[in-house]
Amino acid sequence: MKGFGHQLRIVTVVHVVIVLGIFSFSGCRALFRPKPPQTIPIEFTVDVPRATADLPEERAENVVLPVPPPVRDAPPIVMPDKAVPSPKPPRRKIETSHKRVARGADTERETRLTPEEIERLLAEGARPSDTTRIPDSDARGFACVRAAFYQVWVQPSRTEVGDDSAEAMIVLGTGGRVISGRLSRPSGNAVLDNSVRRALNAVTQVTGLPRGFVERHREISVAFRVE
Repeated sequence: MKGFGHQLRIVTVVHVVIVLGIFSFSGCRALFRPKPPQTIPIEFTVDVPRATADLPEERAENVVLPVPPPVRDAPPIVMPDKAVPSPKPPRRKIETSHKRVARGADTERETRLTPEEIERLLAEGARPSDTTRIPDSDARGFACVRAAFYQVWVQPSRTEVGDDSAEAMIVLGTGGRVISGRLSRPSGNAVLDNSVRRALNAVTQVTGLPRGFVERHREISVAFRVE
C-alpha cells in the first residue's frame, strides 16, 4: 500500500507540470504573435438637394419646374400731332396824317367869372369882350385858389343867408403859401361872414398853382356865395 501511494503522488505531480507547461506555452505564443495592421474607416457623403432628397426616387424624376410667363412687348407710344399754328392776320398799315393841327384862341379854357372878379380884372387892364377870357394858366391858378377855400368852407343853408355873398382878399407867398386872408367886403350876415372867416383860417397852403402865377397875382379876391 505504501508503494501505491507513492506512485499516485508522482503521477499527480507529472500531470500538474504538464498542464502548467501547456498554459505557459500558449501565453508565450500569444505574446510573440505579430499584431494585425490597423485600418481607419473613411466615410464619403454627398450633399443632395432638399427638394429631391426628401422625395422618393420616382417622385423626384417627375418634378416639373415652373415655366416663367412670356414677356409682353410694351405698346408703342403714339406721339400727338403737332398743332399747326393758324396764320396771323395781316397787320393793318397805320396811315399817318400830314395835316397840321391849327391851335388858335378857341382852345383856350373858358372860365366863368363872378361880377366881382370881372371888375377886378378890368381894373388890372383886362379888355372886355363878349366872352371875357383870361389866359389859360391864370384861369387854372384862380380855380385852384377858389377850390382850396371852398373845400374847407362849411356852407350855411340858403334859408339862413339867402342870396347874400361875401368877398375875401387872400395874399399868397412863395410856393402858394397863404400869408393872410381877410374879409374885404362882408355880407352883413353874421352866419355867412363867420363861416367865411373859419374857411380863411383853415387854409395855409394852395397847391397845384401854375408856374409864375404867384408872381403875377399875389393878392387874389375870392367871392363866397352859397351854391
